[in-house]
Amino acid sequence: MKNIPLLFVTIDSLGPEVLKRARTPFLDSVAETGSTVKDMRSCFPTLTTPMMSTILTGVYPEKHGIFSNTILNREEKKVEGRLRDLRRPPVTDCLYENNYSILSIQHFMLQGRNGVKHVQVDGNRSGAIRKALRRELKEEKYDAIFCLYQSLDSAGHKYGPLHAKTIRELEEIDDELELVVDFLEETIGEFAIVITSDHSMSLADTPTEFDLGEVITSIGLKAELGKEGKSVSKETD
Repeated sequence: MKNIPLLFVTIDSLGPEVLKRARTPFLDSVAETGSTVKDMRSCFPTLTTPMMSTILTGVYPEKHGIFSNTILNREEKKVEGRLRDLRRPPVTDCLYENNYSILSIQHFMLQGRNGVKHVQVDGNRSGAIRKALRRELKEEKYDAIFCLYQSLDSAGHKYGPLHAKTIRELEEIDDELELVVDFLEETIGEFAIVITSDHSMSLADTPTEFDLGEVITSIGLKAELGKEGKSVSKETD
């Protein structure tokens, strides 16, 4: 049986709030003609790396083993990122076992997986994915293509989740997706498309005066903000 081609798209930080405000004719058409999941349940932690892992494995962090974007290596007292050690296989393992050739563009949790050609591009530029896709398909044919758009998340962190520039970024992604789909239809014909997101963003419109740092200090402990690749002070509790 011939493999059914697949385009698997993840849009980092795509949520209903920004989707309602943006002009997204392509995403709207996919929702109208395809199947949608309307009643989603939140899963903690709502962080990119754990949720990307959940999307690809179909299980919660307690099973796939990725609980955060970074972890503390207690022996070396150092913050580590680039977590890739999944305890459960991603969907690409199943595709590979069924003789799919697989391309990953920016979908970082697929880096190093069996049968996956992984390509990194500039995550802040949505058009970089289409350029990479064209380049890779000139070299080889792929049955399954996984793409991760991260520019919406970057804009949301920089300007806010509902800022005009954030909304515009989603509209640009929508335009890019339509171009990608048109290109693939010309290149490989019909294919299945899946569109997912790892988390949303919302306005901090109900702030509190709670300060975790003050609480830690009040009970006689010392804390610091860890960053990837940074060593942690021996005095830090």
